[in-house]
Amino acid sequence: MTDNIAIIVLIMSIFEAIEFITFIMMPIAITILTKLFFKHNGAEGKIVKIKLVDSATELTDNDIYEKIRIKTKAEIAIIIVLVLAFKR
Repeated sequence: MTDNIAIIVLIMSIFEAIEFITFIMMPIAITILTKLFFKHNGAEGKIVKIKLVDSATELTDNDIYEKIRIKTKAEIAIIIVLVLAFKR
């Protein structure tokens, strides 16, 4: 029984390491590609101008309260379901 648990923990650790690496590689890849984009356009003498438009809407305190309240209820419901599902 202990050997099975050790193997499961080892496999989970390997998957967690792979997930972490893939999580970190995306921003690194975006950074490298952005630098290459600007380097390529700079070598051709092109000037790249990017306009960033601020289209974010402001959330009111009531909106934030509602989102937090719904997420909290969902988390509690999921925890209760998991506890009841794996109860011995």
